Amino acid sequence: MRKANRRTFGMRWLAAALALILMAAPIHRAGAEGVISNSVSLKVHQKHRVDDGEGHSGERIRFRLVPRHPKNPMPKGSGEYYEFQIVGTDEHAIAPIEFPDAGEFEYDVEYIDQNLDYGCEIESFTVRVIVEEGESPVVLLYNEAGAKVSSMTFSHESPSSEPTPTDPESMFDPPIVKTVVGSPATDAAFEFVMIAGAASANAPAVAAIGGGERNVRIVGPGQASFGQWSYSEPGVYHYTAFERDGGLRGYRYDREIYTITDTVTEEGGELFVSRVVTNSAKKPVRALAFVNEYDAPSGAEGPKTGDDSDADALRLLLALACAGAAASAILLARTRRRRAGASE
Repeated sequence: MRKANRRTFGMRWLAAALALILMAAPIHRAGAEGVISNSVSLKVHQKHRVDDGEGHSGERIRFRLVPRHPKNPMPKGSGEYYEFQIVGTDEHAIAPIEFPDAGEFEYDVEYIDQNLDYGCEIESFTVRVIVEEGESPVVLLYNEAGAKVSSMTFSHESPSSEPTPTDPESMFDPPIVKTVVGSPATDAAFEFVMIAGAASANAPAVAAIGGGERNVRIVGPGQASFGQWSYSEPGVYHYTAFERDGGLRGYRYDREIYTITDTVTEEGGELFVSRVVTNSAKKPVRALAFVNEYDAPSGAEGPKTGDDSDADALRLLLALACAGAAASAILLARTRRRRAGASE
């Protein structure tokens, strides 16, 4: 009987000791089912847009977790703050934070690479952790405006790798002025050419002007221009402009060659163009002037105006007029004689 009582007493003592050990153990919540943990894990997401598309830029963007109170628990191994990096569009899991005591704890997650030329839509988030005895920690997230959010997502946009192209309207477009000296019977068509120089052979402007050459046609005297376009890369672009010899009979073509120099510079992410136009004497000009002389070749049609007379035609007309006047004078003299004879 005494042995049975001793055994019962021993079992009760062991059960009480086990209960005390279990009560002294830390509480865990985020482990296996039924196991309580006061550990909190946070994730930070980043969306990095590059050239109007999401992608991996290769640039490391830095962030940090900063406690609002120096006694707030921090991830293991961190000091006054916890710093981390995210590359491109990705996420980062902050090392778990253990909360041994109940209370409210606040942190800021900040984007700290302010020196980078990126546009960041959200520059910080606030994390509030509420820990109560016997309850799972509650994590609340707020954006910079103080609104509650479900996740911490930073959005960055890399500066475009290409600056804003030049404004075509800002380009000086010199007129092509065509003059014809002489009076051809009909207006002829003349062709003017602008060709990109060797230094511009691989420039985007070559495609803009039609594979490195742009042609303009003028019928008779008149004006036109090579037009305006846009540059997408800085640099110096050279062109030559001239009249193409069409080989028309009677014409002496203008041999003038003009040089067009476009200097494209970048300022604040935008491209600007300045243009200088010079003639063959290297003098600046404001127009591309071409003068063609016309001399009617032998056997060609007569003039279209009275400026240049056909001498043979004039002589014939003059002879006919003189002959008619002489015939009229003879007829008038005979008539007078007849009248005089009749009166006698």
